[in-house]
Amino acid sequence: MSEGKSNSKVPHFDGKHYDHWSELMENLLKAKGLWGVVERGVGEPIDGRMLNENQQALLDEARRHDHKVKHYLFQALDRETFE
Repeated sequence: MSEGKSNSKVPHFDGKHYDHWSELMENLLKAKGLWGVVERGVGEPIDGRMLNENQQALLDEARRHDHKVKHYLFQALDRETFE
């Protein structure tokens, strides 16, 4: 298996046993190096503040990680549970 790739199945949440499901999701996101985004969120710049190239790259990476976390969460929920 190549670095960064995993066949981990996203645990499905059916509206029951939230504590168990949340532990599974936390473990999955930690294994993928994404748990920090759940704990800290994405620090968006203050309105009008210009970022240097390095800061912009870090912000872009944090946003990508945020989208990955959301992707896994959406995979875990069916439409009824989501609504």
